[in-house]
Amino acid sequence: MLPWKETESIFLTYPKDYCRTVDRSDETRDLDSLNEGKRPLVIILAWTSAIERHMRLYSKIFEDEGYITLISICPVMVAFWHQDIMHEIAQKLVNTIEENNLYDNPTIIQLFSNGGAMQYEFFMKALKRNRKFLNVKGVIFDSLPAKTNFRNYFKAIHIMRGGTSEAKSALMTASLFTGWRMRVCFRAF
Repeated sequence: MLPWKETESIFLTYPKDYCRTVDRSDETRDLDSLNEGKRPLVIILAWTSAIERHMRLYSKIFEDEGYITLISICPVMVAFWHQDIMHEIAQKLVNTIEENNLYDNPTIIQLFSNGGAMQYEFFMKALKRNRKFLNVKGVIFDSLPAKTNFRNYFKAIHIMRGGTSEAKSALMTASLFTGWRMRVCFRAF
């Protein structure tokens, strides 16, 4: 069981209209006939500390096109301090796909920033560990992952804290960055 169960979120949404047609390049095709009747699946891996309603705006874009969406939001504390729990979140994603029999669906993965990239890494490891393969048609990198350095941590924390003084943000960044680096060193030994 995850210690941040109340903040870790995975949402699976099916489109409301299964009979919808899509017009692409003067060709109208029924979405159910694409890829042998399998509905396209979009896996959205959110940025750290994303808010559900913001991620729902992204999923709605795909749902309006008739795609199935699967959103994963990772808590800030897990991303910064307890990356070992990321394995559990990734396994939950794999289990959701398996329970809903979505492995053969054409899949697009959209990931946002460092949080999404981190989730993507653990998700791919979980798929490999379970010997499962997705029918991935593409990966979208939105807000490319940034280098892990003090300056980028500071900017992210300052924005997430919304209005916190720069001194407080710098102090929080220093403690998080130092703690994270120490964890990396301890894992190496």
